[in-house]
Amino acid sequence: QACATMALSTSACRSLTSLVRQPAVGVSASERRPRKALPAVLTATSILTLVIPSVHGSRVQRKRLQNLQMKGKRKKTQGQRALPRCVVFDLDGCLWSPEMYELSWDRGGAPFNYDAEGLMRDRRGCVISLHSGVEKALTELATDKKWKGVSVAVASCCDVPPWAFELLGKFEIGPSKMKMNELIAISQIHKGSKQGHLREIQSVVGCDFEDMIFFDNEPGNCHNVAGLGVTCIYCPEGVTSRVWSSGIEVF
Repeated sequence: QACATMALSTSACRSLTSLVRQPAVGVSASERRPRKALPAVLTATSILTLVIPSVHGSRVQRKRLQNLQMKGKRKKTQGQRALPRCVVFDLDGCLWSPEMYELSWDRGGAPFNYDAEGLMRDRRGCVISLHSGVEKALTELATDKKWKGVSVAVASCCDVPPWAFELLGKFEIGPSKMKMNELIAISQIHKGSKQGHLREIQSVVGCDFEDMIFFDNEPGNCHNVAGLGVTCIYCPEGVTSRVWSSGIEVF
């Protein structure tokens, strides 16, 4: 399967012919919420970044997608890559699976605890799993000196915010077993538009929208937030190591 990363702006939008999606980690295809198909043509008032797991088409089509890659407008010092001042993640379907509404349908949910095998389970025994690249991304943000001074935030419209807050306080990351909420400085977990979430986060951090990067598994949310000028990483299968690396590369 081919993997393509591309950045699109209003003047560089093209049709995407077909996307192949696979179930997220820890969730069967039958358990997942049906998602709307990605629009054939994407438009945005600013750069909209997509990390797409599979793109079908001819060599010419794939080459055309590769040619749409755009370098960020941020100035970089010699030998140094520009980094965002604020990294924002969605939660349900982006950092972990299953989503909170799925747990509530099964009469599960809080309390959450690790079992003897190190798996996070809800009260009915359902396993809540972090996506494959989450630990890498968060460990890097917490320990790599290049990320010093960068704010990490979450923006979520999940159905049961208290459950999300509990999981953030119980999931352990890296050898030091740091809790996720020890790294995440700002949490906007409530109903509303993602653009509203990002506005609130931006006001706290005090940076420009162009200095923010946002990871989300829903294309509609990426459209919504891209209008602010935020670099958006569309990751339909959640944050994987490749998504994380590719997103920072594109910024």
